[in-house]
Amino acid sequence: MLRDPEDPGPVLVLICENCGGGSQHPAADLGQAFGRLCREAGFDLQRPHLELIGTCESCRTTAETEQDGGRIYATL
Repeated sequence: MLRDPEDPGPVLVLICENCGGGSQHPAADLGQAFGRLCREAGFDLQRPHLELIGTCESCRTTAETEQDGGRIYATL
């Protein structure tokens, strides 16, 4: 579980679909939007968070290196 149960603030949870790794990031601006949308819908929001599924930088870099035959290039 990534979310800190002691911190009820809104968070973005970023989850890598390749390695399963994750990280969380404060999302105060989204929390305000969540709150407004929920009030309009008559929904009592308890702990706002949003999960985003994608590919982390480490997995993306590994995949790019493998696709390029294992060659690593440096950009200056």
